[in-house]
Amino acid sequence: MKIAPKILLPCLLFLATIFSACTNNAADNSNAASPEQSNSQISSANKNANQTKDNVEVLMTIINLPLEPEETVWRENVPNNPNSETPNSSANKKKLTAVLRFSAVDAEKTVLQAQSYQPPSSVQIQTEDWFPAELLAQSELSGDETLKGTSYAANDFIQTPFTVGQIIRIENSNYFILELASE
Repeated sequence: MKIAPKILLPCLLFLATIFSACTNNAADNSNAASPEQSNSQISSANKNANQTKDNVEVLMTIINLPLEPEETVWRENVPNNPNSETPNSSANKKKLTAVLRFSAVDAEKTVLQAQSYQPPSSVQIQTEDWFPAELLAQSELSGDETLKGTSYAANDFIQTPFTVGQIIRIENSNYFILELASE
């Protein structure tokens, strides 16, 4: 019977060592990102980038805002694959759409400044489900879910990485829709 404790103790130590090694490998493996996890993390980052935001201070770090709007809602669309080898593809362009509501005085200042870059033109713009309720209601009155407005050059709002754009004043309102893109 004296042999059993001498064999039992080394066996228990051996088993304890094996189990501790297995748990350390499981912890290491759980921290390693699989390709599927990496892709889902990238996908969720793109979804977050495409979310509607209303923080004017953050928007002011991305674009120039010559006048501070009274109301701001915006969305930045990030390219699906920023590492793509086709740099001129529209899928690789970074885009920003913002709905800005200015005071009546600032709306007129914005129009006067924008007119100095190029003549305005009449346009119709399709509404998005994240636009303010007032604009959605106005688009429903038109019957085709579009908004009529006047398009101007967006030179005063452009900041790198954005290089082109337009700002559209919606008819009968102080709302503007700013559309910027990278080339």
